[in-house]
Amino acid sequence: MIPVKPTGSGTEDNPWKIAGLDNLLWLSQTESVWGDCFIQTADIDAEETRYWNERDGIPQGFSPIGFWESSDLFRVFEGRYNGNGHKIRGLYISRGDSAKVGLFGYVWKAVLEYVRVVDAVIVGGKATGILAGDCFYSEIRGIRCTGAVTGKEDVGGLAGSASDCRFSCCRSSASVNGKKHVGGLVGSGRDSLLRGCRNGGRVIGEDSVGGLVGWNDHSRLSSCRNSGSVDGKKSVGGLAGWNDHSRISGCRNRGCVREIRTSLNATGLDDHSDLRFVPVDFDAKFLTEPAKMFSCPLNGYVIDLRHRGELREKPGKK
Repeated sequence: MIPVKPTGSGTEDNPWKIAGLDNLLWLSQTESVWGDCFIQTADIDAEETRYWNERDGIPQGFSPIGFWESSDLFRVFEGRYNGNGHKIRGLYISRGDSAKVGLFGYVWKAVLEYVRVVDAVIVGGKATGILAGDCFYSEIRGIRCTGAVTGKEDVGGLAGSASDCRFSCCRSSASVNGKKHVGGLVGSGRDSLLRGCRNGGRVIGEDSVGGLVGWNDHSRLSSCRNSGSVDGKKSVGGLAGWNDHSRISGCRNRGCVREIRTSLNATGLDDHSDLRFVPVDFDAKFLTEPAKMFSCPLNGYVIDLRHRGELREKPGKK
């Protein structure tokens, strides 16, 4: 496919208008506009990307917008992309040896909004997500993701890694598979906020695996929901796998949580966080005080392969 420059000028008043896959290809190849404004004006069929960019006879698929190869060689997307509720269907990326992999690979002080990435297949190394691989100081809202994402460390249905980011009203039903720091929405979150977000996809990992966030560090989860099953070997939770100095309020887990070692319906291992389990009544022996969670009904169940059991609400409580 030949890249085609879209209409527009990249300003807030006259953003580049992404109307087809050829425009999206132009965006991924034109680093000079990665600080501009974009609006998607139509649904995009990206199935063709599964045949792009062959390396040793194996297609690598779409080239992420923003990349990191070394501390001396990287480029960030720092603009604004408004999906306008339109879909990007069938996006394919297979770069298992690369870091920061997703539709947007490396994001810095950007706004990503109302993008629907559906039926995607994304494979990467560290920091891999369907929407974004690694994002900093960014606003992400109204995103919808479906499909499958696979990586090694920091793997999420929306974003692999997020630092100082704000997610609002985002949803994923993608299956997420990784080894360490694996989350239904965000693999690894630091100093970030997730508000009104939901995950419905299955999450599979080994260490620090969560229905919403795998590694939740100095962050906040507010009014979020998980209904996807969560499977791991160590530090596994229906909301967060490892929760460190973080606050969780008004969240709900309805997914099955399975872990070989320590399992909790809300969080796996927790350190000095703002959690108080209400209304579930159980001995939170894996939590380090002060630990408080506010108004988080936990209706899922836990299967610990070494210590089987369920967390149930106390009779008479609602």
